[in-house]
Amino acid sequence: MRKIFLDLLNGFNASNLSIPKFRLIDLADILIVAYCIYKIIMWVKGTRASSLFKGIIMFFIIVAFAYYFKLYTIMLFLDKTLDVGIIVLAFLFQPELRKALEQMGTGKFKFSLFKPNVFESPTAINVQSINEIISAVQKMSQIKQGSIIAIERL
Repeated sequence: MRKIFLDLLNGFNASNLSIPKFRLIDLADILIVAYCIYKIIMWVKGTRASSLFKGIIMFFIIVAFAYYFKLYTIMLFLDKTLDVGIIVLAFLFQPELRKALEQMGTGKFKFSLFKPNVFESPTAINVQSINEIISAVQKMSQIKQGSIIAIERL
């Protein structure tokens, strides 16, 4: 064992080592990517897609595990799943993607460095919606009909 280590050290030439140059643009590149990942996580965190996003991350962890340990059958299965998975993701994230594209198209897409939310959205339900809910509740109470009213958080 000692001979192998000494041979390794003898063959090691420190003059061939070079430290890659780290430019300011590299730092900017890293910060931009980190910021975009942070914003995507914060955007997904407040939606129904958060559990789906966790599942996707778990899928990629399993892919990395199978690749590292050379589990060929699992890798084949996961590879075939990935082929179709991109299309499936478009269907699964369809409401969130549509909302994002609508907001970008109407100019409501807000790129802010200091605000945690990516999209600008109203925080309260508008008066017209409240009046419609009240009207519907009054009509249902007249005919003694119950219902469940769900108001989605924006």
